Amino acid sequence: MKRRILIILCFLALSHGAQAMDDNINGRSLQAVVASANAGDPESQYLLGVAQMAGMGTEKNTGAAIKQFTAAANGGFKEAQFILGMLLLDTNGKEAERWLIRAESAGCAGAAGVLGMRYLGPSSGIPRDVAYSWVRRAAEGGDAQSQANLAGYLLRNDKKIEAYAWLKLAVSQHGSHGPFGMNLFAIQRIESELDDKSLDDAKRLSTEYIDRYSKERYLFCSQSLPSMSTPLQY
Repeated sequence: MKRRILIILCFLALSHGAQAMDDNINGRSLQAVVASANAGDPESQYLLGVAQMAGMGTEKNTGAAIKQFTAAANGGFKEAQFILGMLLLDTNGKEAERWLIRAESAGCAGAAGVLGMRYLGPSSGIPRDVAYSWVRRAAEGGDAQSQANLAGYLLRNDKKIEAYAWLKLAVSQHGSHGPFGMNLFAIQRIESELDDKSLDDAKRLSTEYIDRYSKERYLFCSQSLPSMSTPLQY
């Protein structure tokens, strides 16, 4: 769980241009970030939380980081709402869901995907089609991980044409590196199993989905993320 959170933090921080070396964060001194955070700036609170969580320019301090994320989340910063929800998943499920729902409402598509995968758990009591409706919301919002997850669900229900379209969309947004390289094998398998007409239909639908839902290099909440080289799973 900690490794997953740190990877997500790094990607979300980089999406805001946060690069920390020694005591410098995003071209600002750590002292300047701290001052802005103390003055109530949600983005600075979030960046300070990232630094404290990952030990970027300061000592690692999970408790202090969570306090900063909570302040930023209360200030409406959707990435903080998302990461706070993720951090709370294993200890306070109801509170985690509350923050993830707020993040999704604020435009963080990946939060809906996390909720959907959580609702698929055996103890959730939520029907699978309802759970996957959350995954679909995330996929339509541009979250590439949810696009791949939704494709897997569709394949298990023998809906190969739509699964193909979602896989092509996920690959178009993030290429074939890292975990998304696995999607290429699924795409090739579907292509080998569909007849010519069905494959033409699948290609047309994938073009439609790319036009409608594509957000280049979007993951979780943000665009302009760095290329991925490490598998990320909810």
